[in-house]
Amino acid sequence: MRPGLLGKTAPMLRALDRRGRSALSLLGRPVELHGIRLGVTGDLLLDPSLERVLGFEVLGRVPHTFLPFAACAVDEGGTIVVDTALPLLVSGESSYYGARGRSLRSLENANDVLLDEDGRVTAVVSGRVSTGEEAGIR
Repeated sequence: MRPGLLGKTAPMLRALDRRGRSALSLLGRPVELHGIRLGVTGDLLLDPSLERVLGFEVLGRVPHTFLPFAACAVDEGGTIVVDTALPLLVSGESSYYGARGRSLRSLENANDVLLDEDGRVTAVVSGRVSTGEEAGIR
């Protein structure tokens, strides 16, 4: 069983908002396999209904690589870790997710989404502020 979005013992990674972790805080994070850096997260794909995370676009040596959410975890330092490179999908293999998913960066009327440990969306953050207490949550 994977440790989940927030890791097993990562209280420092927990979002300020009690409703979940900011999806934006997961962008630009290193992606590693046994300490080897594969790239960084460039975007996050959500299902069409904005209920769940599908995975990450990984920017690295191989362009347009997709990492399914179920195949990774966030360690205590905020690094996205994978146990094997097999789940990383390259351009042709990842087109299914790209065609059906919604990019976090392209969401209209939303600055961010909050996620629980299993990748479910708990809230959509709108407005121009960064914390849940100050932002409009719908």
